[in-house]
Amino acid sequence: MPEAGRHTLNVKAQQKLAGHSRIETTMRYVHPDEADMLQIASAVQQARTKTVATFLATSTQQQQSEARKM
Repeated sequence: MPEAGRHTLNVKAQQKLAGHSRIETTMRYVHPDEADMLQIASAVQQARTKTVATFLATSTQQQQSEARKM
């Protein structure tokens, strides 16, 4: 079971793979290490950065479009 956790962060998938009827049972066996937590934090940060960059690009395009109309 711990090896399955290395291949997915989807605890529900791990639950089904292990044959557990309750998620609480699966959670007893899930023990993320520091490298796992750093990887997750990095992925979240990258997603946030991408979202902000997309917002800023869209906002800039809208401002340029409005400036041309004037």
